[in-house]
Amino acid sequence: MRDGALEVEFRKSEEATNALTATRFVYSEGRASGRKLVSLPLTVEPHRSKNSSRGVINCFDLRNVSDEDIADGLSEYGVTAARRILTRRGTVPTNNIILTFDTTDMPNEVRVGYIKVRVRPYVPAPMRCYRCQRFGHTKDNCRGRPTCSKCASQDHTDDTCDSETPRCVNCGEGQKPHSAYDRSCPTYVKEKEINTIKATRNLSFKEAREVYNQNHPKTSYAQKVKVTNATDASQMSVAQLVQLLKRFGLTVVATGMSALRLRPSDDEGDGEESLLPRALEVPSGSEPEDDGGLPGSALQYLRYVRREQARQSEVVTANMAGLRIKASKPKARPSPTPQRKDGCDRFGSIVRCDRMRDGALEVEFRKSEEAAKALDATRFVFSEGRASGRRLVSIPLTVEPHRSKNSSRGVINCFDLRGVSDEDIADGLADFGVTAARRIMTKRGTVSTNNIILTFDSTDLPSEIRVGYVKVRVRPFVPAPMRCFRCQRFGHTKDNCRGRPTCSKCASQDHTDETCDSETPRCVNCGEGQTPHSAYDRSCPAYVKEKEIMTIKATRNLSFKEAREVYNQSHPKTSYAQKEPAAAASGPSLSRQWQQTVESDFSGLRCRVARWKARHAPQLRRRAAQLSNPSASADPRPLASADRRTVLDKGPRSPKILIFRSADRELSSLSPFQRKDGCDRFGSIVRCDRMRDGALEVEFRKSEEAAKALDATRFVFSEGRASGRRLVSIPLTVEPHRSKNSSRGVINCFDLRGVSDEDIADGLADFGVTAARRIMTKRGTVSTNNIILTFDSTDLPSEIRVGYVKVRVRPFVPAPMRCFRCQRFGHTKDNCRGRPTCSKCASQDHTDETCDSETPRCVNCGEGQTPHSAYDRSCPAYVKEKEIMTIKATRNLSFKEAREVYNQSHPKTSYAQKPPAEDRDAWLAVCRQDADGGTVDTGLAPPSLLTIAACLQSQLLALLEHLLHWSRLQGLGDGRAAWLFAVMAALEKPLPADTCAWLREAKDDTRLAAACLLICLVGRYFGQVDLADPYR
Repeated sequence: MRDGALEVEFRKSEEATNALTATRFVYSEGRASGRKLVSLPLTVEPHRSKNSSRGVINCFDLRNVSDEDIADGLSEYGVTAARRILTRRGTVPTNNIILTFDTTDMPNEVRVGYIKVRVRPYVPAPMRCYRCQRFGHTKDNCRGRPTCSKCASQDHTDDTCDSETPRCVNCGEGQKPHSAYDRSCPTYVKEKEINTIKATRNLSFKEAREVYNQNHPKTSYAQKVKVTNATDASQMSVAQLVQLLKRFGLTVVATGMSALRLRPSDDEGDGEESLLPRALEVPSGSEPEDDGGLPGSALQYLRYVRREQARQSEVVTANMAGLRIKASKPKARPSPTPQRKDGCDRFGSIVRCDRMRDGALEVEFRKSEEAAKALDATRFVFSEGRASGRRLVSIPLTVEPHRSKNSSRGVINCFDLRGVSDEDIADGLADFGVTAARRIMTKRGTVSTNNIILTFDSTDLPSEIRVGYVKVRVRPFVPAPMRCFRCQRFGHTKDNCRGRPTCSKCASQDHTDETCDSETPRCVNCGEGQTPHSAYDRSCPAYVKEKEIMTIKATRNLSFKEAREVYNQSHPKTSYAQKEPAAAASGPSLSRQWQQTVESDFSGLRCRVARWKARHAPQLRRRAAQLSNPSASADPRPLASADRRTVLDKGPRSPKILIFRSADRELSSLSPFQRKDGCDRFGSIVRCDRMRDGALEVEFRKSEEAAKALDATRFVFSEGRASGRRLVSIPLTVEPHRSKNSSRGVINCFDLRGVSDEDIADGLADFGVTAARRIMTKRGTVSTNNIILTFDSTDLPSEIRVGYVKVRVRPFVPAPMRCFRCQRFGHTKDNCRGRPTCSKCASQDHTDETCDSETPRCVNCGEGQTPHSAYDRSCPAYVKEKEIMTIKATRNLSFKEAREVYNQSHPKTSYAQKPPAEDRDAWLAVCRQDADGGTVDTGLAPPSLLTIAACLQSQLLALLEHLLHWSRLQGLGDGRAAWLFAVMAALEKPLPADTCAWLREAKDDTRLAAACLLICLVGRYFGQVDLADPYR
């Protein structure tokens, strides 16, 4: 740790408990030959934060419960502390509560009484210093200079700043103008994501930052110079060429009247070189929009860049109609002769036996024990001759292990080993099979680094090792490609070279590197047509190829020959038939189309299977019961109608959902912990929900316990904390729920057209039918064959038998409830609190009977929708309510649960899906609630609360600028005035000075008075005195 202490994590909590009482720290120093024990005084204490975790819950039922009672009630989940989140500088409590758990494994959910509440990881805000405005530390530990958070100046503080242009000290001047405390700052967003990773994955800040860097890699040089346009450079205008050259890191700078000079841009990354030369001359005799040419050298380099990008691209476009595939027989590995096989098989089980260049044999054994025995062998015995006359031959033999293929090398980076010698490192890591260690040096062996090459005694390289208690990742060691310093070719060294001496700078064979005076570099491995570079340039394609082969060799533990074959398979040579324009691959591939087709077919099949199982659920349960009890199903004859009820359940079924009421006190006002304590005394409870009238809706797991609870007269619960609880008893009235203990289905039976409802219910009593009602049409005058049946169970049967006729039972989906007074959905006329509204034109001045409007308008959809009345069944609001009622009936859910299911399948557009701030046409479509564009003259739909609430403050500011622009061009208008007021009401104070000035000065429009009056009211309400000036 920073203060010199050690942070130790134990595998077992019992060992950590024992270590808390330790007073001495004992360790051994020295090598294995002469170690000695050293003892130091020790103080052990638990870590403050890493032994616990924090989560956030949102529970409305805990709004009046103190933090101490919450922590005490949730102690069974390991909660040690609870803190309620406050808003408005700690004055207004919210329903969000931060829970501290006594373990690092935070639960996904907890039960507050009978309410299941989801636990989200608590993500604190990024730590920002109020002194230097940097992230990562606080003001108390700051070593930087005081900096203004508004303009990033170090000459003054925030209180005395009068700058009108904000500037962030973390992002620089090149970003969009914003202050250091702006939450849209890229640095703030980055720190927020790191804190999110830290909280959700339970990592340290350093580990979370590494995960973030892996998910957000920096743009490489090859990605910056990538060209996707396949147009010839000679057909491009000067303006297009300028834009293209900017992609390569070149900026146009005027150098005179006759030419433009291209130089590297200042905002490119340091240390990166462009494929183009450092300076090119481009004629500028005309305007940028006019066509112009480039010198031959510039066009040559542009074409080269495109060829390189096309060659290095992983996507190869082929003409499937004219492609010919010629399979060439690979060169077979020479099989061992019978004599070698006979001699090697005498040592044990052999995997392979290969010849080496020096005439020796490389033998791989299947078992290490057999290889250890073979090390002591001195004779190689084999048989020669034919089967009729074989004879044994014995020759001297020397056996030694392979130098490199019996081991593996990896690289570690450990700062704690900076002062330890290579011998001590190898000795300390001997438990992991390390036989040698070598530190990597830089600057020709003068400066040591933290990178250490370890040699392991096994071919299986471990992914990580422990240096003391520090877990260090082991990466495969990839050596640099072997290049000859004589002929500059790859694959051999100078000692084994048979080629001619070649200059590494200009590829000439007339002189060496020391005497070369050429100014144009040339690589002997790439040829003259490549980009000018020397043979030792690491951007050489031949060097990149050899590097990738060495990487495959090290990571997959292969030989060089095998690694080269793997590379050639993954980088096939492009044939002539495959050299087609990249535009031919615009559509999806054939394999992707097949994949999409198969996925769609299987998804449809899964949906059909799920619907069939839901429809036949009762039969499946009965069949499972018969299979579990064979004696009950021994008689294969079908059950009679009188016996069918006996098998199911004789007599009326007891309800499981009851309503608890108390005349002295509303039970819903009790805390969730008190409600749970009182309900648990009646039996096993599934759920306990609050009702609007203050009662409790309790669902029992067993009908027998619910039947006993119907006779209860007192509700007993305990209050107080664990140290001093007391029992409280209040009067109780219990009654079954009217609708949730039953289910309703619809049948269509022609044979029942003359039978009364009572006779139908009596005849179907064997199936649990308690009531029947025939559906009537034309306001109750014409009867139909559709009959609504009420069953005494929540499990609706899929079919019943009316006599001998098998009839299918469909779930009954009632029509959405619409109020005939205010025309809204969700309540009736008796419980309506709204104003009387016309169902035809949505006017509140008259009713339906006196309406003479010719243009219908729905009060639920607004003016922007297709003209229709409130009772039109094609209304989107009606369709939505109908789908919710269908989910409620088919899945046997409450209306609230069905609405949640609907919202999950129909997600709303979030603020992240809003159009960009600068896209004015897209924001116009949002305001019009129409995606087909249009002009500003078209009217805007009234602003909805969902649209305004889903926007960030930065998006609202951008929308406000667009509204002001449209108002300057076309006038204010009713629609724009409504949007202006809605946006300004949602914006945080203060508003921009330009916006306030325009609102004061735009007095020509006659409709501005009402808007300014509303703005003044907003100013008074939010305390914005600059907006509340008197309007004259």
